[in-house]
Amino acid sequence: MNINISDKFVYWAAGCGMGLLVGALFAPRSGEEMRHNLGARVDDLGHKVQEKLQFSRDNASQTWQNVVEKGKKVANIGRQRLDESIEAGRRKYNESTESEGLS
Repeated sequence: MNINISDKFVYWAAGCGMGLLVGALFAPRSGEEMRHNLGARVDDLGHKVQEKLQFSRDNASQTWQNVVEKGKKVANIGRQRLDESIEAGRRKYNESTESEGLS
């Protein structure tokens, strides 16, 4: 069975959630205070997840733009080399037809 990175993240997040819940249940606090702390931590976790997702989207967008730019550069280099090869072939052809005409 192969476990990829996204599965590991899910297991890690589930383990963190269960640890947080068990820790909160055994903490020496009143029920109201515990609920308030738990709610605040869940809100903080939600904000952190949103920040990470936004960062991932921005990072993916930047990576995609870099890939597209590199692809354009490679295509331009290929196009230039093709044009140069065609021109060199034309020159050789013209030289060979001129030399045959002189002989």
